[in-house]
Amino acid sequence: MFSVPAHYTHKSSTGFLKNNFPCLLPVNRGPVIYVKKDKRAAYMKQYLNLQGDSGVVAFETGRDYIKILFRGGEVYLYTNAITGREHVTEMKELAEKGRGLSTYISQHVKNRYAEKL
Repeated sequence: MFSVPAHYTHKSSTGFLKNNFPCLLPVNRGPVIYVKKDKRAAYMKQYLNLQGDSGVVAFETGRDYIKILFRGGEVYLYTNAITGREHVTEMKELAEKGRGLSTYISQHVKNRYAEKL
């Protein structure tokens, strides 16, 4: 198991759960901790949600992918190979800006994810 820093809080009222374990959101907009199926901690960057109504909670980017944690606790992996390089690049940019990512996914990417984690 892992120890949770004191400045993290569980947002139970909004239902951030992953495999019946809480996702922990930092008070100071640091990384989001969520518990994977194997009960190991994973860290993602908190999505700024500048519009205030996004379904996206956090994200993690790599050279050819983006993982997105949604409000319901689901994590989806989008890759250059499956989703398309142009889409993944745009999703990374929107994720860093903190605005428009959920809308972009629903309008342009839809269900072209590589894997539901």
